[in-house]
Amino acid sequence: MDKSFLKAGFQGNTGTGKTMTAALLLLGLSVEKYGKAPVEVFDTEPGWQFVRPMFQAEGVDLIIKNGRHFKGLIEALRDAKKNGCCGFAVDSLTHPWTELLQ
Repeated sequence: MDKSFLKAGFQGNTGTGKTMTAALLLLGLSVEKYGKAPVEVFDTEPGWQFVRPMFQAEGVDLIIKNGRHFKGLIEALRDAKKNGCCGFAVDSLTHPWTELLQ
């Protein structure tokens, strides 16, 4: 059986719930489909520390890597694979993308 992967983007103004939506989606997938496997996020504008208590309450390890550079994003993605993570988020992609455009 082939695997499929969810790729999603969330848009909206500040405070509209983009981070919370992504966090709830990844937490739900971890709990319901992946036996509470860890989730990793590459956080360019620290915000995921505010959702960490939800992950702790469910017994899911949330690994937060802070940075803004594309190289750091790639390293975080490699770490997520090594750590057996079931999900990986980039919040937000704007900074690494802008770096690549330059």
